Amino acid sequence: MTTWPQRENDLLLPPRTRLFHVGPHKTGTTALQRAAASRREQLLEHGVRYPGWMLNHRTAIRSFAGQRLGWAVEGGTPPRPPSAWHWRALLHEIEHDRERRILFGHEYASGASDEDLARWAEELGPRLHVVITLRSYGRMLPSLWQESLKRTAGRRGFDRWLRAVLLADNSGASPRPRRLDPSGLITRWANTIGPRNVTVIALSPRDHAFMFHAFEDLLGLPRDLLASVNPVDLAVNRSLSVPEAELFRRLNLETRKLGLEFDNHEWLNYHGGITRVTALRTPNAGEATLRLPDWAVDLAQAEEQRVVATIAQAGVNLVGQADDLRTGSRPKAEPYVDHRKVEAVPIDLAVTALVGVIAGATGREAPSFERTAASLVRKLRTDARHNLPPLVARTGARLADEALIRFRRVTKAVRTRVERR
Repeated sequence: MTTWPQRENDLLLPPRTRLFHVGPHKTGTTALQRAAASRREQLLEHGVRYPGWMLNHRTAIRSFAGQRLGWAVEGGTPPRPPSAWHWRALLHEIEHDRERRILFGHEYASGASDEDLARWAEELGPRLHVVITLRSYGRMLPSLWQESLKRTAGRRGFDRWLRAVLLADNSGASPRPRRLDPSGLITRWANTIGPRNVTVIALSPRDHAFMFHAFEDLLGLPRDLLASVNPVDLAVNRSLSVPEAELFRRLNLETRKLGLEFDNHEWLNYHGGITRVTALRTPNAGEATLRLPDWAVDLAQAEEQRVVATIAQAGVNLVGQADDLRTGSRPKAEPYVDHRKVEAVPIDLAVTALVGVIAGATGREAPSFERTAASLVRKLRTDARHNLPPLVARTGARLADEALIRFRRVTKAVRTRVERR
């Protein structure tokens, strides 16, 4: 059996552990994925496999859980979950590495059903260990609402969205979505695989490297292997300012009303305008940060107390301080600013967003405005889906995906050989 240099510590998981990071959303998940993807080769050298070749395992997780993403325009077909092939390919790579620890997952797993959790436990076996990253619920909520604007073209105002989330347990209200229920996520996984196989990492608001160091300890990696990734590369998923959020919310209102297809929203708005704004723009000094309205503060803090109590009652492992999962005293420095009252946005914001949309429309990467193999394939797939007969479009999309996979594998192999010389 191959051995790798490992840093012994109290958190180190057993050899060949399959570490499944299940989120939830807005808890440093994208930053960890970017760090792991950029260090794939170094991870292998230290006995850890981050499977696949893409940034994360979103498609594989969605294919396993049968999760649909997006909407159907009038007269169109409903969106389909990704092919089961994606999960089988990920599982195949996991099972064929019989020596290393495995790091995989995606925050979409936080919305999976109890049946999905049981099937994951069965397929991944007794070496499965689930990690849940959390920060205080009051700090998560503004980011979660913004994520709905970005990813699924949300149109509801923040106040209305908050009422649907925080008042979900009231009689007559719809249940809170699983992905917005951290206490339920802890309990469901503890009940499925046992509390000793579940670790909760309480993110520190004072130390942004804390999460990376926790994963390094769990996996036996050298200190700062993940934490040393260029912070510029990790900032692309930052929160939006109030004017930025309202600009994209109103854009969603107009484009959805006009019948924009989901994949065009994803490429032009999400990967285009929004990505360029969050990657390249720094909000002006006078731009407000989204805060909870007064009526929601106490309800959010009650949920934070529930999360801390659940961790103790469930008996799962806790890395970090439980107090970091509490917002603390009611913030007074910055008042709540209603985004719906924004009537104008800075000109640099408008221009940056437009350039990002133009980048997507012309087959370019939004931050760099460069054409890459991935951006060109994405444009061709999207154009084909809406301008060709369905069977031809699906066949062309599959061929384009396969060509891109082969291209990336070849370039990766060539780069590896060059680096070893």
